[in-house]
Amino acid sequence: STVLRVTKKEEEFVFSDILERPIPSLLRGYSAPIRLTSDLSESDLFFLLAHDSDEFNRWEAGQVLARNLMLSLVADFQQNKPLVLNPKFVHGLRSILCDSSLDKEFVAKAITLPGEGEIMDMMEVADPDAVHAVRTFTRKQL
Repeated sequence: STVLRVTKKEEEFVFSDILERPIPSLLRGYSAPIRLTSDLSESDLFFLLAHDSDEFNRWEAGQVLARNLMLSLVADFQQNKPLVLNPKFVHGLRSILCDSSLDKEFVAKAITLPGEGEIMDMMEVADPDAVHAVRTFTRKQL
């Protein structure tokens, strides 16, 4: 792993002699409130959820993925489509549960789904019944 010091609003880093695209674990150990825009892909977030050594980044990846998953499931619910959890999300949470080196308080927080209000805040038109059904489904499946 390599630490990059970002000192400007926008910076570009070039890596050579690596076989795979690096996945950044941003703001490691940072504790002050900050807004960060990143272009991490869903695949990057799944990797961070399962493997990041920074607990906050691992939690944040899980929350972003859970919000996106639940919003997608709400759309499926509204269209009467079958609800199916993404197996990569389940695998990511399983990796947290199976990691005996993690603090139990962190594990409890990391596997907690976003609240219904948080999901409804992200919707153009809130659908409390759909959000409740999806959150209940997700909890039962996990």
